Amino acid sequence: MDLAAIESGQNFVDAIKAAVGSSDVLLAVIGRQWLTCTGPNGRRLDDPQDFVRTEIAAALERRTPVIPVLVEGAAMPTAGALPDLLKPLAERNAHEISDQRWSYDVERLIQATEKLASKPRRLQRHTWVSIAAGVALIVILGAFLLLRTHQGPGDGLQDAESYYSRGTEYLASGDNDRAIADFDRAITLGGGAETYYNRGLAYYAKKDVDSAIANWNEAVNLAPRDARAYRQRGNAYAVKGDYALAVADYNRAIELEPKEGKTYYNRGLVFRDRDETAKAIADFKTVLTLNSDPETEREARARLAELDDTAQPPARGAGSESSRSNVRLAGEWTAEVTYARNTTHTERFTFTLDGNEVLGTASFLGVRRGIQDGTLNGDRVLFSTTTQVCTGDCSDAKNLVHRYRGRISGDAITFSYMQIQEGRADAPIEFTAKRVAESATPTPK
Repeated sequence: MDLAAIESGQNFVDAIKAAVGSSDVLLAVIGRQWLTCTGPNGRRLDDPQDFVRTEIAAALERRTPVIPVLVEGAAMPTAGALPDLLKPLAERNAHEISDQRWSYDVERLIQATEKLASKPRRLQRHTWVSIAAGVALIVILGAFLLLRTHQGPGDGLQDAESYYSRGTEYLASGDNDRAIADFDRAITLGGGAETYYNRGLAYYAKKDVDSAIANWNEAVNLAPRDARAYRQRGNAYAVKGDYALAVADYNRAIELEPKEGKTYYNRGLVFRDRDETAKAIADFKTVLTLNSDPETEREARARLAELDDTAQPPARGAGSESSRSNVRLAGEWTAEVTYARNTTHTERFTFTLDGNEVLGTASFLGVRRGIQDGTLNGDRVLFSTTTQVCTGDCSDAKNLVHRYRGRISGDAITFSYMQIQEGRADAPIEFTAKRVAESATPTPK
């Protein structure tokens, strides 16, 4: 700590620069008054003698990795709000720590710090302390995140915390099977809500949506005020098409954590898919007012741009062909679709309209299937089909759901296709369908 580590008579600025220069990472912790905090010479960030400013500027000048750490619900400062020496700070990806998910957020911060420093955590006991300097700069090292590795049989791990910590590392590296195995062991030894939450993330990454939901159910039961579990469970319900349950979970997450832009964005996607355009637009606009992370803001702006045309009031009755004057869906379309394992099939789509309801057929692997839940909203078409999959005598037949979301532009439809079976959703596939020339459309007999 600066008050204890700098000797009397030592040049304070030189000592700070030397300390920053020997550091692997600097954490700039930003609270709600960080930009406006004043001292004898006005705003502290504008004072060349302010040591917080000096510390951060020294790190930026030396290209020491800097992580802005947002606390108290603070927003990331824009470049325009910072003095010239600190403007590069606005280009750093921020890390938020909230009271509601303290352990999880600090664990992620430690992982990010270790990654930047290229120093993986050792499996031994550490004593870590919190060090604070003024209102802006602190170094947080959580003593509650110790990796305890009491020696025992098998892999040497004995307690729930050790299995949880190693499982979290496996999860971060994408080794979901090993992560699940460690979380299983942690739970049998008394692991709590955080373990269930992370095991849900691992199952979700494996596209096992139902197992993910089951784990987030447990997480919610054990920690009913953890907004993350509600948001993630809402995402899983949205993948399954259970939109009412998804919205209910997003609503609860927003109630608990009203400044999290990701939840508004995800709820906006559900409203969009339910053709509740006004609600979707409201949620995407809310994302832009919350100083959300840059990626979420970019996605929200993109969704708003997509919805701009469909948000305009219709010229005549809602859903009528005249309200979609430049959109022609009825007729036959064809597309070359490459599925998993690089198998390609020519698929055909035949659409008819009843108001804004879409009827017709869509082929899968060359076999036509009837369209279900089809809707046309502006230039967006949504529908699904179902295939029954069975083995042997088909006594165990299961439904394979095919979900299509398309945007019509002239004689082309850009589709996003997703396949869902027993709650397991495959990665979306993108393809483009082209309209079959009118003369080539077979005449009904």
